[in-house]
Amino acid sequence: SSKISRLQIVAYVSVRISGGSSWKRTFGAVEALSDTDDFAVQDASKEIGRLFAGSMASRIIAEAAICEAPLDTGFEPGDMDINRLLADASQMHHLGGYRAAMLAGIMPPEIVISPAGEVMMDHGFSDSVIKPFGQHFTAHSLEGEKKKYASRYEPKEASKTPSDLSEKEQKDKGAFEKAWLDEFGFSAEDMLRFIGGFWMILQTDRQPIIKETRSALVKRIGKDNELDDEIVGKCLDSFTLQPRPSWIDVPEGYTDHAWHPWRFQRQLSLVTKPIIQLNDGEDPMLLIAPAMCVQHLERFYANTLDGVYSHDMFRTNGKLYKLMDAINGEVGEEFNSIVANKFVEIGWGAKSNQSDGQIFNRQKSPTFGDVDVLAWNEAGKRLLIIECKDLSFDKTIGEVANRLSKYQGVIKSNGKPDDLKKHLNRCEEIEANLDKVGEYVGMEIETVERILLLSQPTPLIFAELAEKHSVEVITFTDIEARFEEPSERE
Repeated sequence: SSKISRLQIVAYVSVRISGGSSWKRTFGAVEALSDTDDFAVQDASKEIGRLFAGSMASRIIAEAAICEAPLDTGFEPGDMDINRLLADASQMHHLGGYRAAMLAGIMPPEIVISPAGEVMMDHGFSDSVIKPFGQHFTAHSLEGEKKKYASRYEPKEASKTPSDLSEKEQKDKGAFEKAWLDEFGFSAEDMLRFIGGFWMILQTDRQPIIKETRSALVKRIGKDNELDDEIVGKCLDSFTLQPRPSWIDVPEGYTDHAWHPWRFQRQLSLVTKPIIQLNDGEDPMLLIAPAMCVQHLERFYANTLDGVYSHDMFRTNGKLYKLMDAINGEVGEEFNSIVANKFVEIGWGAKSNQSDGQIFNRQKSPTFGDVDVLAWNEAGKRLLIIECKDLSFDKTIGEVANRLSKYQGVIKSNGKPDDLKKHLNRCEEIEANLDKVGEYVGMEIETVERILLLSQPTPLIFAELAEKHSVEVITFTDIEARFEEPSERE
């Protein structure tokens, strides 16, 4: 890309960034019009995958071009030039993911380059986990979109006003707003007004790409949305992807992997910083794709509010950094309670967040931890030891590999057990003390089952944990079908 004009290449790919959301929104109608449901799923999955791959590669090209392509020289790219770059970007994403899988110990660290230049490696991990998980998740996601189809045409309920919020919701909202202000230097309300500015630009200009100086954009957004120029400037500072001496250079305050194109949730990506700065100077030129800015800024705000991001997306030990950990901790405990309540609904006994002190009637051990959910069925004399995980969706090869590396059921190099090994240790201790556990749950236990229960499909479903460690992996939606007694169904 060093010979192609920075402006031309960034503008070219920016209008082609799309994630296939229209296919998801309309899938209910597509399936209804299809003669065979399977064909509808296959076609939608194929198109969503194609659009997602093109969008991801386009983002990578733009991120590299901002730093590497010449500003005032270079030629306008044609389709063949872009196609070569898309292929290179896609290969970079996949090879980086394989590297991450090798470092995680999930793929053999062996690469062979054939005489024809083909990169050859052991793809067993992709064949056994990545591909089936991708197919499973897409089908699961489309099924969810189908159920939501009719609701898209129903009147929307008004958002809760502050007086409608519970005491806890008000407290959480206040903590988020304080953490946001601490992180960015402007309020959450300012952020929403800032996003509204791009909505107005989108509706007024009706152009896929707009080029404007920073000062002009500050004045325009400030005037349209009653924001001070200083506040708009701070918003732009936070969400503008600026040129760097080299694509691989990481500014101070960012993580080393902030630019890595094979990762998601990156600080230096077009998803996180969708406003593009083309040059340096006192009043730099900005390139804006208004629809992309609205989409990514709204998602960033919503994901931060919900605690979706890892804490390393924010300033180390800052208030948002700590808030992400706090939200994830609360969500985990809340999910445990939801799971326990679900078992009670289908006729089981169940308790969440149980310590060894409670289960064995002894002093609590610091090494045992807690059993997320202990469930029992008197009729079948069955005991379930459930590890609950409210996990986010793993989107890349590296993320999948990292997830699997935490569930190998082994002692890590630092001498500590991985996440699965901790669960196995608790299961073994319970299995060795069934008399005491029986007293606690009030019944005789004949069968003990080890369960890893997930909030949504993850690659762990295909990790063969049942064969290796006698652990059954299910999702929350499987509970009724898997554990409800026939009499309860009736």
